[in-house]
Amino acid sequence: MNTFCVTLARVYQQSFEHRPYWTLAITNGALNALGDTVAQLTEAVTQRSTSHEPWPRYDIPRTLRFFAFGLGMGPLIGRWNFFLERHFPLRANGSTGKVSVKALSKRVAADQLLIAPIGLSLFIGTMSMMEGKDAQHIKVD
Repeated sequence: MNTFCVTLARVYQQSFEHRPYWTLAITNGALNALGDTVAQLTEAVTQRSTSHEPWPRYDIPRTLRFFAFGLGMGPLIGRWNFFLERHFPLRANGSTGKVSVKALSKRVAADQLLIAPIGLSLFIGTMSMMEGKDAQHIKVD
């Protein structure tokens, strides 16, 4: 198992070095799809344990929508992280010392105040459009 993990990490690193945005897109899409799979299975188990209704059907198109959203967002998130690393470094002058709590706080604040609202809006809008909703029906419930 350990050899497999090392090999997988090496393949990922090589892919990231040669095609960073493609690697980020595929990785983010896969992680979004995995997250949705876990959410649907958790919801099914929870629902099943509280009622005697049949197992709910797994929503494959929903997982594919999450994959597509992640695929598109991966490169954007990658660029954002490059921006954060350049403008909000965690260590002084590229040192390998301890992470500054003040610097970390600034980076988290920038992330949450700037990109989080944009990302949330993109998520709601994109997922709603992929579900077939028009502009009048896209809203936060």
